[in-house]
Amino acid sequence: MIMEDNIEDTKVKENLIEHPKKYITVWRNKWIASKAGNIDDFIKVYKNLGEMMQRWKDKGIILDPDIICTMENDYAQFCTYDEAVALQEGFERFKVEAFEEWDDEPETDVPFFEVNKYISLKLIQGETLIFVNGEQFNQCRYVLLVNLLRNEKQEEIGSIDEAQSVYNNDLENDITPEELGITKEQEFWAHSSNLQTWAENWYDSRLLHSNLAFPLLKKLTEVGDVNAKKVFKDEIGKRFVSGFFPVMAYLFKEGFMNCLTTEEFSSLLDEVDYSKLDVNKLLVNLKDFVFCDHTYRFLLRIKDEFEDYFRENPIYIDIAEYRLDESEFSPVVITPDSNYFIRGSNDGKLKEFNMITGDLERVFGSHKMAVFALAISRDGKYIASSGDSTINVWDYSTGDLIYTLSGHQDVVNCLRFDPQGGYLVSGSADNEIKAWDLISGKVKRTLGSHWGGVLSLDYSQDGSYLVSSALDTTINLWDVKKGRLISTFIDKKENIHGVAISKDNSFIVSATNSTLKIWDIKENKLSCIIRVPHDEYDFYSFVLTPDSKFIVSALQGPLEEGGALSLWRVADGKLIITLPIREGFRTYSQKLNMITISQDGVFIVGAA
Repeated sequence: MIMEDNIEDTKVKENLIEHPKKYITVWRNKWIASKAGNIDDFIKVYKNLGEMMQRWKDKGIILDPDIICTMENDYAQFCTYDEAVALQEGFERFKVEAFEEWDDEPETDVPFFEVNKYISLKLIQGETLIFVNGEQFNQCRYVLLVNLLRNEKQEEIGSIDEAQSVYNNDLENDITPEELGITKEQEFWAHSSNLQTWAENWYDSRLLHSNLAFPLLKKLTEVGDVNAKKVFKDEIGKRFVSGFFPVMAYLFKEGFMNCLTTEEFSSLLDEVDYSKLDVNKLLVNLKDFVFCDHTYRFLLRIKDEFEDYFRENPIYIDIAEYRLDESEFSPVVITPDSNYFIRGSNDGKLKEFNMITGDLERVFGSHKMAVFALAISRDGKYIASSGDSTINVWDYSTGDLIYTLSGHQDVVNCLRFDPQGGYLVSGSADNEIKAWDLISGKVKRTLGSHWGGVLSLDYSQDGSYLVSSALDTTINLWDVKKGRLISTFIDKKENIHGVAISKDNSFIVSATNSTLKIWDIKENKLSCIIRVPHDEYDFYSFVLTPDSKFIVSALQGPLEEGGALSLWRVADGKLIITLPIREGFRTYSQKLNMITISQDGVFIVGAA
């Protein structure tokens, strides 16, 4: 907001409100200390004080609305408009300082300015206050003092927010308005002029700082200002697409982007000037963007717009931690639209949480035991879960049970849907893999070549191959259409608790407690070994990114140390980045049992 020395052509209105007789008393907290000789005096005073305050409340006595109380004040002023109550409680009659006696004349010593029928300003106790529909809305915080001779970037300034950024509040920080000889009343008229200019220009948010313009616009729409209603969403959109980072972050953080529909926001994404957006600054301040209805769409667009940057600089940032209910095995899946994650719990229920807020959205499903295995189809139509030797298949949209599949002789350890969504495969401690037809709910084929319980399954992205691992230290590669075993890879030292097949079907990644291994399918041999970087840490879970260029693994150390997410490059097995697991996992002494990645590679969810 620009300070002007002289305000011309402003219309000052007298405050014509007729004031009722008011009676006041001032209570000072220093009085307590001055009257106290020992701790018993304090106890007695506070007890009596509480009783007095309750009595005042019952009689309709209130904090004086004309007095601004701050944390720095050592007093509070109470008032009543009832003369009888005032006499009973010993209140004094309030007199306007400009008059020696109460004369029922309107108060004229308070500067007042009316911008329009909804907005007005008052100067009270040296502070400029904004009122909307007669109710106090906000306090004008500061006037931006500008020395135009020092401005070498005037043409680059497109808004008050940008002006603040250019000048960096240097004049405000170095010298106060009072030191320049600017009075509080002059500040008041400067604020009044700014708000009048803003209103006369159809509430153009570039003319006020965003932290005043948007809350004020929102309030005006709520009280029925037709002009504000017309421009509110347009102003949000206009400032968002400008690409000026502080305003974009503010609109997300304060929830103003939630005022837009999905269609409106998606349209804005096409208009954003991404050339002005500093992706490094965005990543550093990512938490300002996450708690919004449109966060996922925004992050996905950023990923696409800065594809080259992320290709060279793969980034994983810990954006949130949610404290959920107990789950011994922590199976978790992400919905295809990345808006939710679903977790199997100890109570046998499936619980769906909002990806951005962590809010519990719904509970469905029912198992007699804790949920051990969980899977979701690529199209999001089906959910499969198991806590024993049976498998339940659920309609994701309704949460209704479609099938209960029986056939395994022992607990089901892992589940996977084929990419086309026609079949479900299950691996069990009974050493068998079964393929289930989702149309009939019947077993199509049983694969039984493992000599130990099946621990992990993965489908190739084109649905041609299935890979499995088991307690017999082997990895089997299956031709899905023919139902036959193609290759077997043997890890001679450890059982393999996790497997994944690459996007182009050229390699398999496997995990043991101490290593990640990459197996060349064509050459039928081990091509790379990635070892745990610390002796006390183990690989607990891993995912292969959708482009198959990176492995993200969960490393778990001693409970008091916590763990980490590590990003490894497939091409050379190099460790790219390690992201410490948040403090909460150490606080609650839990292990990160499972991680999963969204289909587009934007989100990773780890569950303990």
